[in-house]
Amino acid sequence: MTCRPRALLLACAALAGAVAPIAAAADPGCGDEIACGDLVDCGSAAAAPVPWTLDDCLGLGDSDFFIAGHVQQGLNVNSRNPGNPAAGFGNSPAAGLVYRANDYLLNQLYVSMGNVADTSRDAFDIGYQVDLVYGSDYVFLRSLGLERHRDGTNRWNGDDGSGYGGVQRYGLAMPELAATFAYEETRLTVGHFYNILGHEALIPTENFYYTSNYALFFNGYGESVPITGAFLQTQLDEHWLVGGGFHRGQGKWEDNNNKLNGVGMIEWANTAKNLFLTYTFDVGAEDDAGQNAVFAQCAILEWQISKRWGYVLNSCYGSEENVAAGGATGRWYGIANYLAHSVSDKLVLGIRYDFFDDVDGTRVFPRAGFPALAPGAYHGLTLGANWFMIPNATLRPEVRWDWFSPDGALPPGPFDNGVARSQFMAAVDLLVTF
Repeated sequence: MTCRPRALLLACAALAGAVAPIAAAADPGCGDEIACGDLVDCGSAAAAPVPWTLDDCLGLGDSDFFIAGHVQQGLNVNSRNPGNPAAGFGNSPAAGLVYRANDYLLNQLYVSMGNVADTSRDAFDIGYQVDLVYGSDYVFLRSLGLERHRDGTNRWNGDDGSGYGGVQRYGLAMPELAATFAYEETRLTVGHFYNILGHEALIPTENFYYTSNYALFFNGYGESVPITGAFLQTQLDEHWLVGGGFHRGQGKWEDNNNKLNGVGMIEWANTAKNLFLTYTFDVGAEDDAGQNAVFAQCAILEWQISKRWGYVLNSCYGSEENVAAGGATGRWYGIANYLAHSVSDKLVLGIRYDFFDDVDGTRVFPRAGFPALAPGAYHGLTLGANWFMIPNATLRPEVRWDWFSPDGALPPGPFDNGVARSQFMAAVDLLVTF
């Protein structure tokens, strides 16, 4: 489970115990840094009901072993009524994991289990974690050589269906299988785990919105997809957290070109000001020949302005060699702004403006009627809310407007299966943790 500066937008709600995030035993980005609940004082939140956990039900409360998870499901409507082709992606390139238009999706039935490495004492300890997910999101969590064969076809799930790219709509994936070796403020994670890039993640308990920003999918090969490798991190002092490592490639269990990617991060925290700054990067050749180096980076500012207001700025930049017209390097960048207001311990309102510029037309996949090389900027404006109905259940409604600004005269646009330059969506999901 990836960790970035904790989701400050949900600070008050987290104090209320509304969303219980999955334990992060094998988390390459989580040290013992300040938890969300330590950042702000939200009044009556401290006395709010405690969420129910599967650990308590199974009598594991005093055990080092944990088991936790969530169920996420949602509905959406699209003003263009694009329908869904055989490949299933009527809402794309907007919305991310919510790819089927005017449809119901069981996004994730997610179970995480393992043992948390104890760093509360001056002693060496070992933790481990394995995550399994069933649902429509499995298609974004597969790795080459694990859930997929070396030729890209499905190994665990079917290749014929109405899921993303024409595969089985619902399936199974194992995004984490890793061990953590810890001593004091230093952790080494080895195995299969999520990458650390970006603010938004492929686990809904890490996000405010149901739909995703553009950078989650189009910066690098997916900002927080599973990777296989090793990541070492250490907390230098109360302000600085640094880490680095290597992996076999984005979404790779087995390497396709025998070349490793490098990944790194540095985080600065000022808990007195409730301010976090994080920089992460990933670089390596992803193509089978190992000749086209991909570089992706993200810089994140998270600021708890007051006990009721939070702001996040996420910026990304990337490049890939030999993919633009004439064999040139393709470039892209994006900026996402998030502002949220905690109305009460039960309700948080938010707005997100998302901008992604596919400078050379190499990141956003072509659609029917839309050219493969279509440089231009994608915009998304989302208004949403998190309603914490009970400690274990969160309802997340949102409305979203997307539009495309082409660089030059291009045919219609990327939306509505390649015939429109804008679309409006309304969506809602129910997130239940256990």
